Amino acid sequence: MKKYKWIMIICCFIVLLLSACKNFDSRYQQLQGGVKEIDHKNNKILVIAGLEEEDIKKDTQVVIESMDYTEVYWVSNIDPSNFTVGEKIIVYYETAETSYPGKITSKKYEKLEEN
Repeated sequence: MKKYKWIMIICCFIVLLLSACKNFDSRYQQLQGGVKEIDHKNNKILVIAGLEEEDIKKDTQVVIESMDYTEVYWVSNIDPSNFTVGEKIIVYYETAETSYPGKITSKKYEKLEEN
């Protein structure tokens, strides 16, 4: 019986340890998508989750009005000179304004490598 007790304690410890391992602070939400437009004047970029290759070159307003994408956000608190249209990105944020397109303030971001 003592042996099972130690096994249970070790299993609980492992589960606790694994649940503490996260890539980033869990209070942040994330948006993964492609950069559709860059607004240097207002220091923001338009990120669309699941942006298809054929929509990258289309007019932004046409893509937005098509309503083909549910997650379309202007991202602020980011340096737009670090990006080009079509790049893939993950943006971490706390809250989102849910207009269409919405608005989020980046807490952190990561560029994704192209395969």
